[in-house]
This record gives sequence, structure tokens and C-alpha cells, in this order.
Amino acid sequence: MQELVKKLDTAAKMMGLEINEAKTKYMTWTEEEFCQGRYLKIKTDDGKQYIFEEVDRFKYLGTIFKRQPGVSEEINSRITAGNRCIGALNAVLKNKGISRKLKMRIYKTVIRPIVIFGSEVWTLRKE
Repeated sequence: MQELVKKLDTAAKMMGLEINEAKTKYMTWTEEEFCQGRYLKIKTDDGKQYIFEEVDRFKYLGTIFKRQPGVSEEINSRITAGNRCIGALNAVLKNKGISRKLKMRIYKTVIRPIVIFGSEVWTLRKE
């Protein structure tokens, strides 16, 4: 991990960027028990020290990643996002002046993609 952060820091500096410690977290997928409040300290070659917080879940590009296996939280998040979208489009969907065909097109192109985003990799289990 130390070497990876050093390489990231070097590459970021070459592009004129800096690593934001407050926004950078880390998560491991190990059998070791998660411990809230654990931090990783890394010192770069130029003497800069980074301190990263360990987390047990995070959201990346709209998808929830977590230490424990399962996708129920992700599925619930997608359903909630779909419901928010329906709420935002409620006036359009209830408008009697808009054809059923157009409403179906809105559903298929706007609402459904929000709900099924990432579903290709969901591993469903009987619960």
C-alpha cells in the first residue's frame, strides 16, 4: 500500500494535482475484523505524510462497495434513486396530454437505467 500511494502521489504531482486526505479513504477485503477509527499513515519520498481513514463501505460512481458480501444495500439504493426520479417526473408522467407511448419511452430511457445500473454484476442469493 505504501508503494502504491507513493506512485499515486508522484503521478499526481506530475499533473499538478494533490491527494486530498479528507476525501481519500481506504478499504480492505480481508477476514480481519473492521475497526472503526483505524488510520493508515504513509510517508512519501519528499517527506509528506498522508493519513487515510479506513472505511467499511463507500460509494464510487454511484455504486456502493462494502466489506461484507451481498448487494441488498446496493439494490435498495438503486430503487430509492428510481423512486426519486419518478417523483421528479411525476408531473410529466401524470400529464394526460402526453401519450402513453411517450411515457413508456421516458420510463425506458430515464427511469429504468437508473434502477438497473450495475445490475449485470449483482450476485443474488436466496435470503
